[in-house]
Amino acid sequence: MCAGLKSRGAFCLQTIPRNPSPTSRKLSTTLFRAAKSNSKPKSQPKPKPKSPATKNIPKSRPEYRTPTPQRNLNNAETTPLPSRPVPAPGFSWSRKVPLIGSGIVVLMIAGAGSYAYVLSKNVSADSPTSPAAQEDVSSRYNSIASKFDKEIETTEYWTGITKARKKMIAEASGDVLEVSIGTGRNLDYYDWDFKGFNGVGKISQDPRNGIKRGKVKSFTAVDKSAEMLEVAHEKFSAMFPGVIGVRWIVQDAAEPIPGPPRNANERSGNKDAKYDTIVQTMGLCSVNDPVALLKNLGDCVKEEEGRILLLEHGRGTWEWINRILDGSAQGHATQWGCWWNRDLEEIVKESGLEVVKMERWHFGTNWRFELKKPKTTTMIKEEVKAVAEKIQQQAEKVEEKVKEKVEKVEEKVQEKIEKVEEKVEKPAQKKGWW
Repeated sequence: MCAGLKSRGAFCLQTIPRNPSPTSRKLSTTLFRAAKSNSKPKSQPKPKPKSPATKNIPKSRPEYRTPTPQRNLNNAETTPLPSRPVPAPGFSWSRKVPLIGSGIVVLMIAGAGSYAYVLSKNVSADSPTSPAAQEDVSSRYNSIASKFDKEIETTEYWTGITKARKKMIAEASGDVLEVSIGTGRNLDYYDWDFKGFNGVGKISQDPRNGIKRGKVKSFTAVDKSAEMLEVAHEKFSAMFPGVIGVRWIVQDAAEPIPGPPRNANERSGNKDAKYDTIVQTMGLCSVNDPVALLKNLGDCVKEEEGRILLLEHGRGTWEWINRILDGSAQGHATQWGCWWNRDLEEIVKESGLEVVKMERWHFGTNWRFELKKPKTTTMIKEEVKAVAEKIQQQAEKVEEKVKEKVEKVEEKVQEKIEKVEEKVEKPAQKKGWW
């Protein structure tokens, strides 16, 4: 057939590609029609008549279905690439940072616990836990006073001791005594009553409050180490230049301590007065006789309303923690001058002071005490006498009220009797002998 067309001057359509470009298809069609113009037109075949039986029957058309995303219509074997996941709305670094921080904290806690557990199996010989059997290492503080703050600042911050100091010192008020003050790590947290501190001396925004006053009226600092006390004194002088109303005493806190000053401008003590608040942080581990120290503090604080605030460290609630403390107590005492494996609960119990509040954390190794002076025999007698007087007064009041009610009842009964007698008819009297 192609040969016949060539002989007539026409081109064969089979030589044209199946998918030519638009330009080539147009050119080939034009040439083919030009070649056919010289030839006779072919007669078109007549269409076949449709049978009447199939005239009204519609032709069935294939149903069109939307291709699924998993199948390519051009190439069924090709799998489409997965679409990029859409990020969750509102998920930003403000949410990522807390999650990351929480994960780091959990890992740190788990690591610390694992490390402590490993150390518990490799501790040295246990050190004595009784203060009477432990060596007096308090003189160590004189040699480490200049570098003490720098060495423990980071540790106290990350273990929460700094926060615990601030929280406890905020409760101090009135005439305050701080024993074992050391380098004065609590001085920044007192609510001083010195003019100019934290707005003290200024008129309050609320007219009903008048002039603002601080909570600490007077302050007495005591420490056995003169070097540590000097560092604390320098800190205070930098905070309040020219203020001389604070007393600095170098002595053992287990010995008699003078009472608070008469006012903030005097250094002499009033031995008849007692302190409103006594503070000590990390002191029971450093003194030679902690029981005697607490008993002495009980003699210095006011009865009933006075408080002794302690922030200490000692034996924990877990035995494996205590094994670590016992194994490293000697080395720690030699380096830092404190025995951190003492049984603080037993020490407080032996002192005879009344426990108002007690808290523990860090596996029970950190302690927070709020103590008060127990009631003496004299106080108990006075309270019993006061209660007896109140009972007597109440009894007299009750007796008076009962007496008044009884009198009123008697009056009413008498009135009713008289009315009844008036209503009763008297018998007629006979006249004569008949």
